Amino acid sequence: MAKTVEDVLHELSSRFLLNVSDEEFRDTIRIGFQMEQAHWWYIDYYSSHDKAFPELSFGEFAEKMFRVIPEYRHLIPQAKKFVAGAHTHPHPHRHAHTHTH
Repeated sequence: MAKTVEDVLHELSSRFLLNVSDEEFRDTIRIGFQMEQAHWWYIDYYSSHDKAFPELSFGEFAEKMFRVIPEYRHLIPQAKKFVAGAHTHPHPHRHAHTHTH
């Protein structure tokens, strides 16, 4: 049976979000960073290779993730804060490419 978008979101939530410590769970920046990592994984391994997985902006992806994770559903109203936090604080980007000339 083929994976659905919801299947993949559950898989990514388990890989990137559900195993964070209680301390990290309370850190908006950390959750935003973990969400960003999950989003990159989704892009790299799903949406860029299979049309069954739609391209999602980071905000769309985060909202969908919050909806499929029961532990995070109460955070849906704060999703914008999580999304903004992930993009307004400096942190390393796993997929940033450097070019040498």
